[in-house]
Amino acid sequence: SSGYSFPIIANSKPDDLISFAAKYTVSVKRSFTTSVGINYQDKFDLYPNGVIPLSRGVSFPLYPFLQPKETEAIIKVLSHLPQ
Repeated sequence: SSGYSFPIIANSKPDDLISFAAKYTVSVKRSFTTSVGINYQDKFDLYPNGVIPLSRGVSFPLYPFLQPKETEAIIKVLSHLPQ
């Protein structure tokens, strides 16, 4: 399977970013859905630096066999991310 290796922390809601990327046929997914920290998001006061990446982290595809057309679509999405 193709890997997702380019994570970012979104300034907007991750679901909005995922649907925006889908318009350009770029498959984006949430980054830390299987992380152990996902169970502690309600502990913001204990982990203030960890909650934001857990809740807003998304990953873009990044692997050696991307076609130039796919790479251009990813660049377009990254350069026009919703704020």
